[in-house]
Amino acid sequence: MPPKQQAKKPPQQVTAYFAPHTSPQRQADAILDPQTDLGEGSAAQPSGISPVDDLKNMIIDLKSTLQADIKQLANDIRKEIQGDRTAHMETKMAEYAAAHNDLADSHTQLESEMDKLKDKVADLEDRSRRNNLKLRGIPETITPPELEAYLKGLLETIMPEAPQTDLTIDRIHRIPKPKTAPEPAPRDVLTKIHFFKTKEKLLQAARKKEGWPEKYKGLQIYTEMSLVSSLMYIAIVVLVTLVRRQTGVIPVLLFGCFLLNCVSFGLWVGELKKLFGLPIGVQ
Repeated sequence: MPPKQQAKKPPQQVTAYFAPHTSPQRQADAILDPQTDLGEGSAAQPSGISPVDDLKNMIIDLKSTLQADIKQLANDIRKEIQGDRTAHMETKMAEYAAAHNDLADSHTQLESEMDKLKDKVADLEDRSRRNNLKLRGIPETITPPELEAYLKGLLETIMPEAPQTDLTIDRIHRIPKPKTAPEPAPRDVLTKIHFFKTKEKLLQAARKKEGWPEKYKGLQIYTEMSLVSSLMYIAIVVLVTLVRRQTGVIPVLLFGCFLLNCVSFGLWVGELKKLFGLPIGVQ
């Protein structure tokens, strides 16, 4: 019996390790030069379209796509900025601006009313001190109970024919010494004379001091005023002094108009700075 023949195995496929491949440099050269042969592994390019034109078209398409995307993004951002959120912010800012303007107007009105009230309070204070006088230079050896007799003796010297009722003194007493006063200086004396005409005659006589006894020679008499009026008086004195130094005369009419227009002390100081450029300020 003849032996059986074994079936033949199919031939195994051998990998072609040395098959021709196209290098990257050669592929790049083929893009730039259509005539370059890429070999067996290269794909055939479509007829009629060069690789350079194809690359240009790709770049143009990419550029168009980027421009469209950027434009769409810009539109979205613009809508976000100019949309409801921005409108809400603008509405709120308009409300805040209106409220601020109302507050500023109210503040200005309150300042004006406060200045008027200050002027009224100063006027009332000055009217209540209308008959007051401040005496400076009375020695400390004269005790408080002796002050009334001391002043009444001066009034009798000035108005010898006046009845005693016209020489009535409501009150008289010493006041604390200011910190700026020298140590040996005596304390000032504050008095209220009952009749205004008696007070005015005493002030007129104090400007001349004619026929005064020796013990009254060093006496200085001032009108007692409120703080606001005192500061205005200082400003007036400074203004008159400066005008007199610069011109040699006092423009009475111009000064009167200036005095009527300048009601508050703050305006006095401001006008003085404008006129003379001086750093004038009263603490």
